[in-house]
Amino acid sequence: MSGRVLRAEGVIAAVSEQGACVEYEAIGALFECTIDERRLAWARERLRFDELSAMLAKPLDGGTHYEGLVITALHWFGEASQDDSPPNKVVRLCTALEALLIGAQVDRLTSELAERVAIVMEEKLDARKQLKRRMKKLYGLRSRVVHDGKRDVPEREARELECIVLQTIVAMAGRLQQIQRKADVEVWFEDIRLSSGSDPS
Repeated sequence: MSGRVLRAEGVIAAVSEQGACVEYEAIGALFECTIDERRLAWARERLRFDELSAMLAKPLDGGTHYEGLVITALHWFGEASQDDSPPNKVVRLCTALEALLIGAQVDRLTSELAERVAIVMEEKLDARKQLKRRMKKLYGLRSRVVHDGKRDVPEREARELECIVLQTIVAMAGRLQQIQRKADVEVWFEDIRLSSGSDPS
């Protein structure tokens, strides 16, 4: 794969302890890109390339229940990344997070989802609290679109949410050995809560 930047319009970045997501707005490819061993090694280490590839290569009914949910989250993430409408992008990105992290019986959806994203993405308590507050605001955009019919979603916030969702998918893909079913997600989060917030794995 290769290309040339025709016009760059701006840069958006989101950084956490788990990684970074940088987005350049451009028409055309950002830079010439050849998938060599170095880039492939980076993708394997940082993007769970092997785990995601193996999961996607399985027959439709060949994976675990949770692998199906990761694929669902990837689907909604892909739909969002192709959508130029910030309100539609927000709804699709939040749907991806719900598929990945929330069980059918969870009350207080906004707070629960925001807390779970913070637990997955951050290790330190202060960083988790800050991300939880931010996620509550970002997830609130979905409610404004779906329940209030609002369409004035800032593009910057939709793109920030896009970065967070991608990082969350990648982080959860790294837990496919211990999470096989949706119920395992509930157990994993309960274990974290009861073990003073550190990842029990």
